[in-house]
Amino acid sequence: MKTVRIGLLETLRAATAVTSTAIRLRYRGLEAAAGRFVDVPESAPGGAPASDDGVIDRRYRALLRTHRLPWSTCLTRSIALCMFAAARDRTPKLVIGTRRDGDGLAAHAWVSFGGRSWGEDGHEAMIRPGGD
Repeated sequence: MKTVRIGLLETLRAATAVTSTAIRLRYRGLEAAAGRFVDVPESAPGGAPASDDGVIDRRYRALLRTHRLPWSTCLTRSIALCMFAAARDRTPKLVIGTRRDGDGLAAHAWVSFGGRSWGEDGHEAMIRPGGD
């Protein structure tokens, strides 16, 4: 696997996307920030050719570098990636899964389209909406 270097400009763009997403979530809510990415049917076409996945992989890696920002969560990074993928003529789906974690509940958000998922490790163990 080839090592990809993410530049400062790409990291700054990712930080800006995560920050603006966090502001939209805070003041306008989840529906306004990501509503168009939640109800995407499973059969929706992926959109752009798979060769475009390299560009999306780079943006995803840049988004991961924003993890030290206090408002950079799996949800804000996933919504930012959905917005980037939609701008590249893809049809992303924001998936929010949950699982029991001791006495509480754990949740995780990730992006799915074109037969692939983008999200930190751990989404495989989450219960998907409508699942068991």
